[in-house]
Amino acid sequence: MSGKSMIYDVAIVGYGPVGGVLANLLGQAGLSVLVLDREAAVYPLPRAVHFDGEVMRILESIGLKPKVEAISRTGLKGMHFVNANQETLLIRAGSAELGPHGCANNYYFNQPDLDGLLREGVSRFSNVDVRLQHEVTDVLSQDGHVQLLVSRMDQGVQETISLQAKYVVGCDGVRSMVRRAIGSTQKDLGLHQEWLVFDVILKQDAPALADHTVQLCDPARPMTYCCISATRR
Repeated sequence: MSGKSMIYDVAIVGYGPVGGVLANLLGQAGLSVLVLDREAAVYPLPRAVHFDGEVMRILESIGLKPKVEAISRTGLKGMHFVNANQETLLIRAGSAELGPHGCANNYYFNQPDLDGLLREGVSRFSNVDVRLQHEVTDVLSQDGHVQLLVSRMDQGVQETISLQAKYVVGCDGVRSMVRRAIGSTQKDLGLHQEWLVFDVILKQDAPALADHTVQLCDPARPMTYCCISATRR
């Protein structure tokens, strides 16, 4: 599909899980879709680890539920809140029952695995044009469409090209260029805390580690511990 002269129905800026889900939905609807992302491949580290049953219902609607279930686990054992002395304060119990959406209420997953499945899903649709190593530098409103100025960095080529779409959706994260381009504002609620995120893949079984989520309610050193899978914490 050539984008030099055509005007796509929708351009998606950013190819993380939000952009991936949207590309599947719009591809399934038969629209002409352009996906642009500055990275060459899936980001290799997990930045999200949990979604709920409503999200799984969306994944089911694009035909990916069985594959997503294979790379995730349900939160049947709940979330345990403990104090600094490891005494249990309360347990927010999980449930084996399906909700009204036909899915479990909680799922834990490794984000790069989910991103990979979403991109595999998008490959089903010839009407979705995915361009990696294409960084959007500006979005300009034109008469009846939007012009995207794109820095192309694939295949050893570095040049600026122009692409067009009727609509643009910004799925490009916290430092969103699209948000800046449309003048979107944010309200700062004043929570500015630095957290260390430590991802571990176990080399051997570690029965002493909890197989559920733990919230350590220690004012001196609060911590969230998540059991993502049999080997990933």
